[in-house]
Amino acid sequence: MAHENIRFPRNHMAIRDEYFYYFDERNDTLNQKVSDGATAFTYPLDPPLGGNAVISVEYDGFNFWTLQEGNTSEDVVIKKWLVSNYICEVVDTIELAHSADHKFNSSSFSLEFYNTTLVTTVSGRTSQITLAGYADYVDPGTIITLGPNSEGVYENVTVTGTLNTSNSFGLGFYTFNTYEAGTKVYFPKSIWLVNNFLYNSAGGSLYKITLPNKQITEVIADEDFEYVDASCFYNTGSEQYILYVLGTTVRFLNIDSLTNEKSMLLDNIKNDQSTGITVYDIKVKGDTLYRLQNKATYFGTDYTFSTYNYQFSTIRPFVDSITVDVNPKILPSNGINVAEIQAVVRDQFNAPIQIKSVTFSDSDATGFISSTFVYTNHYGIAASVYKAGTIPGNVTITALTTQYD
Repeated sequence: MAHENIRFPRNHMAIRDEYFYYFDERNDTLNQKVSDGATAFTYPLDPPLGGNAVISVEYDGFNFWTLQEGNTSEDVVIKKWLVSNYICEVVDTIELAHSADHKFNSSSFSLEFYNTTLVTTVSGRTSQITLAGYADYVDPGTIITLGPNSEGVYENVTVTGTLNTSNSFGLGFYTFNTYEAGTKVYFPKSIWLVNNFLYNSAGGSLYKITLPNKQITEVIADEDFEYVDASCFYNTGSEQYILYVLGTTVRFLNIDSLTNEKSMLLDNIKNDQSTGITVYDIKVKGDTLYRLQNKATYFGTDYTFSTYNYQFSTIRPFVDSITVDVNPKILPSNGINVAEIQAVVRDQFNAPIQIKSVTFSDSDATGFISSTFVYTNHYGIAASVYKAGTIPGNVTITALTTQYD
């Protein structure tokens, strides 16, 4: 019984539209595959990768970005690639070389990027643009990609400052082409590099490298990052996170507060319920988290693949647990006394779920529950009351909730 899908020979992936991508250092190609593993297209690389395997890859909506080891095991190289005229070519390179202050050894990086659209049409020789969203993340010096327009043309523009409104920006030079309202806009903001060093010593850290100046602006010390193989950027529209896999959980690091706000349990564990399965890369598309693995467990059976394949996890909140408590737990069987019932409904992030229906029932033939159908409140709690029956014995209170949405 096989559960292989994209059948990647390399342990990294990117997702663009409905396709999956990986870089092959042996053939110096960018390979495009559909979800059943069939190769859709192969793009030659210019220049070649140079023999060093790609460790991690990101896609920002317009460009691919790759992470490779540099000249030594304490250096890394990040390259920005553009697919144009059926060739994938390097358009920028960031070299992070070891020094007296820093050493670099990484298994993963995340690219913080934002995609939006133009509010109004930009004519040729215009020095102003107005964005539909994410204007708060644009600073002077930000390089923005406009396009492609209706003629398939794109160009990069540099922001010099904010104009009369909060979402309008002046440019460093005039645009060359016309871009209609609704044209897509892309801009990368920062690179978040998982580092197996803390500055120049052994340890774990997360480096923030701002773009386009390529400067290290933040170093987050945490020994957990020394054990991270997979990470990615996740944008909810209102909050931005770096997701990273640690063991059998994925953690959500808020990039504004730099705190782990929540975590989610993964099913990357063998049937013995103690041996973890390595996740080599993760990507988010919609509400789905794709995990790249070469092993998986299905219905109590462990499988090892000859290739790397994706497994699914949903990051849309869903009912993961419901717990019931009754107070007091002992009542006289007099048909008078009552006990309070509380059911707490939580999602896979261990957060309470609001406005979720809970149905209560009891095993007492003579007692009863006052409200058998209740919605959870702001704290994920559905409450009711049980009134004692007249026949002594054990009574079982049951709470049931169902995921309809």
